Amino acid sequence: MSLNQVHGLRVKTAAAAAGGLAVVAMGLIGVMTSGAPDASASAGTPAMNVGTTTTITTPAKDMPAKAVPVVKAARYGAS
Repeated sequence: MSLNQVHGLRVKTAAAAAGGLAVVAMGLIGVMTSGAPDASASAGTPAMNVGTTTTITTPAKDMPAKAVPVVKAARYGAS
C-alpha cells in the first residue's frame, strides 16, 4: 500500500466514525428534547368513555351482481 492509500483509508475511517457519532448524538438530543409526557403524568386521568358499537347489515338483494360502468362513447376507431 502506498502512503496515499493509507492516508485515504484513515480519512474514510475517521469520516465514518464522525458520521456515526453525529447520528447517535442527534438521536440522543431528539430523545432529550422530545415533548412526550412521562408515564407518571397520565396516572391521574379518568378512564376513557366509549359508546356502544352499531352494526348495520345491508340485504343481499340490494347489492348488484356485478358492477358494470355505463359506456357513453363509441369504441376507438369506430365511426
